[in-house]
Amino acid sequence: MSAPTTIVVPSGRESAATKAIRLRAEGRVRLRHVDVGTCHAIVLGDSGVYDVHAERSTWSCTCACFGARCSHIATVRSLVDLSTHHNNQEAQR
Repeated sequence: MSAPTTIVVPSGRESAATKAIRLRAEGRVRLRHVDVGTCHAIVLGDSGVYDVHAERSTWSCTCACFGARCSHIATVRSLVDLSTHHNNQEAQR
């Protein structure tokens, strides 16, 4: 695994959406399993390594900031369409 590229962010707290964009741009997501309705990914966050899982429409993350504020889930969701088993990152190449 190569070291991620670092993007400088202005001071202040990032929103989950902004952080998700940065984590994706820095290449901090490792998709482990993607299938129709399921997904498992590892996200190299700023403070640790987090497991993100999806089963149908239920998403979970091992970070303390779960829910709408979870940038790790937002990052993986931007890469994967569970309804079609489609990896959005491959589609953009």
